[in-house]
Amino acid sequence: MYLAAEAYQQTGKDFQPGPVLANYSSASRAYWDRIWTVKQSDIDEFLEKIKNGESVNTYTDIIEWPAKGNIQFGDSSASYAPFVDLNGNGRYEPLIGEYPQIKGDQALFTIINDDLVHTESGGQKLQVEIHRLLYAFNLPNNKAIHNSVFADIKIINKSTRNYDSLLFTSWVDFDLGNYEDDYIGTDTSRKMVYAYNGSPTDAGPLGFGATPPAQACVFLNYPLWSTMYYNNSNDAVSGNPTSPLHHFYYMNGLWKDGSSKVATGTGIGSNGTATRFSFSGNPCANTGWWEGGESITPGDRRILATAAPQTLGIGQELNYTLAYVYSRADTGN
Repeated sequence: MYLAAEAYQQTGKDFQPGPVLANYSSASRAYWDRIWTVKQSDIDEFLEKIKNGESVNTYTDIIEWPAKGNIQFGDSSASYAPFVDLNGNGRYEPLIGEYPQIKGDQALFTIINDDLVHTESGGQKLQVEIHRLLYAFNLPNNKAIHNSVFADIKIINKSTRNYDSLLFTSWVDFDLGNYEDDYIGTDTSRKMVYAYNGSPTDAGPLGFGATPPAQACVFLNYPLWSTMYYNNSNDAVSGNPTSPLHHFYYMNGLWKDGSSKVATGTGIGSNGTATRFSFSGNPCANTGWWEGGESITPGDRRILATAAPQTLGIGQELNYTLAYVYSRADTGN
């Protein structure tokens, strides 16, 4: 089974830093084992200094932005980090005033691949390269955007095989304040999974106290295929995955043993309507299937949000955009 998955590298790893290469070395791994961080204000200052003929050596992440033609390890003709190409020659040249093409007021860029060991999931390597641009906006007057982090994720098929039904999953361990008392849910109309506190007060030294917040992971450009929660435990049905098949079942909204989830109670059992979505009711309106309505004990939940299956041919790419949204009420529970 072709599969790459990690959860804190609890049992191993499936991903390593950098693009898919013909030859890997300790030097190439060290080069790519990095997060490039760029602020829009840094770009503005950088361009002003270039214009005035001043030194720009302190703007390391702009100068060393891993764009086409500006990398030490990898294919210098390949497209890695996006940039503004002023002269149209396809090469990143920051000293003439070219700069990273970011989104938001601050952005972070990384590349990973699954081309070597798969000791976390046990799956066969897909040989995909994953480019990730994380970004946020400083907009205090727009709480929704100000309190969100966005992720553009590009998946490139560097293998010699076509994938006819690739599943992309965002695995989220919200750990909302006190991680031991959370509930989770799904809003299929908004294409999101979310976490909220299991009681009106988030207790403990890590807790938020009264009026605890909620957080969501939203798919912005693909419909949801399934959502599946599990517990940080060794339970044979709803615990941590320990084989490729367990991961595959969870990605398809099934329990670890392959049984269907039902829209009642904890979702385990045969009595109820089978569903691919975990707790898709409305806690605010007290309608449908939701954790609090089922009087389930809150806990340390992990949840997977999986986008609808896509084809990914040799050399092709898929682009996903996610938003991680935080919200907290001023009053109430």
